[in-house]
Amino acid sequence: MSKLKTGNRAAAWVLVILTPLIAELAFGSTPLHLGYLVLLWTPVYGAGISLVREAVHRAGRGWPSIVLLGIAYELIEDGIGLQALSSPHLYGAAGWAPRLFGLKTAYWELNVVYHVIFSAVIPILIVDLLFPAHLNVPYLKKTETVITAIVGLLGIGLLRTVSASNDPGYLAPIGVLVGCVVAIAIIAVIALKVVPPRTTAVRTTAAVPPIWVLG
Repeated sequence: MSKLKTGNRAAAWVLVILTPLIAELAFGSTPLHLGYLVLLWTPVYGAGISLVREAVHRAGRGWPSIVLLGIAYELIEDGIGLQALSSPHLYGAAGWAPRLFGLKTAYWELNVVYHVIFSAVIPILIVDLLFPAHLNVPYLKKTETVITAIVGLLGIGLLRTVSASNDPGYLAPIGVLVGCVVAIAIIAVIALKVVPPRTTAVRTTAAVPPIWVLG
């Protein structure tokens, strides 16, 4: 097997910048008139989703693993950073549905789909299309990956600071935090070790269907 070619800082930066814009502005989570707040979300979104892509491609996996790590990302942001997943006050979502193990089930259901699609799949897909030469290889070298992980941890701390100001006095129970960490670890192992490696697409000489059929 040939040595893995890595390194595309331009693509990495585009993913870092594009991810919070899509995740927060496109879906309306952050109103346009408060768009400057995206700067606060960039460390956790940009670094977090960059690490998702790096881990998946370094493990030789594909889109199923990206989807799974998108679920793990939601637990990191909402369960550990914002702690909105268990807060009885934040966002007024506690009464939407019954709680399970102290977690807001309806809030999780809404946000896990949101983060998988808008935070992970769409930004990664767009950047893959913009930089097709690096479609299935990592963007970052090892040192850059470590720096990205550190920035991501700082981003979680920043989220916690913002959450504490919006939900003063609340701190998620230790059981919830430990549960999130364990769930994240299990999901990561499944995504990077259990899910089968991606297969290389085989070129074919078959004719492309007419445009009206594709439409």
